[in-house]
Amino acid sequence: RRSRLTSQSVGLPEGRRRRVAGLRREEVAVLADVGITWYTWLEQGRPIRMAPATLDRICDALRLDRDERAYLHRLVFFTADEASWKVPVPERIADVIRSYTAGPAYVRGARWDLLAWNAAFEHTFGFTGSSPERNSLRHSFLDPNVQRMTIDWDVLARQLVASFRPDYAQHAGDDDFEALVAELRRESPTFARLWSDPDVLSPTASRSIRLRHPELGTVLYDSVSLLIPDMPHLTVVFGTIRHHPCSRRARRL
Repeated sequence: RRSRLTSQSVGLPEGRRRRVAGLRREEVAVLADVGITWYTWLEQGRPIRMAPATLDRICDALRLDRDERAYLHRLVFFTADEASWKVPVPERIADVIRSYTAGPAYVRGARWDLLAWNAAFEHTFGFTGSSPERNSLRHSFLDPNVQRMTIDWDVLARQLVASFRPDYAQHAGDDDFEALVAELRRESPTFARLWSDPDVLSPTASRSIRLRHPELGTVLYDSVSLLIPDMPHLTVVFGTIRHHPCSRRARRL
C-alpha cells in the first residue's frame, strides 16, 4: 500500500530524492503518530502489541477504504474457531437453493467450497459437482471453459481474488486454506499474480459479469451474496441471467 501513495497525496513535502516510489516507512509512522521502529517491526511481522485505535490511525495514514480496513482488522485481531468453517450446510438451506428457479444459486463455505447449488448453476457454468474437491476458486481459475466463457475474465479474476482475501484472513495458517492457496498459486499464473496484489473487496460484494454462453448467447449474470446471521461461515449467492442488449438472440426475442 505504501508503494501506491505519494507524499503529495497525503499532504507531506516531497523531501529528499527518492530511490523507490511510494511513501517511506518513517512517513507512515509520522502520519499514524507511532514510532518508526515499532512501525518497522509491524511491517516485518514481529510479535508486537497493538490497540484498535492505533490500527485505525495506520489505516488513515495508508488511506484504506472500508473493505481494506475490515480486512486489516481481521488480520490483526480476529480469532476464528478452526472447526467452525467445516460445518456442513443445513438441509433446509440446501432445499431453498435447489428450489430457486430465477437463476443460478449456490452456497459457498468460508474456503469458497461449493456446498449446495441448483440446476441453473450447473447449466450456466457447466458445473457437475463430480469432482471430490468442489471449490469455487478451483472451478474459476483451473477450468479453462469458465475463462473462455467469461468475456471480462481479467476483471472477474481480480474481483474473485480480492473478495476471497478477507475470508482467508480469518483462517490464515489453517492447513486446508494454505493448501488451497498454494495449489492455486502453483497451477494458475493469473491467481499467483493477483494474490501478490493488496486489493481487497467485501466477500459479499454484488457483481455483474458478461458471459458468452454456448446455448444462451451473450448474457449478463447479476449476483448478490448474503451472509446467514447465525452461520457466518456460509455465504448464499443468488443470481439472475438476462440477455445482453447486443446479443443476436436477445434481438430476435
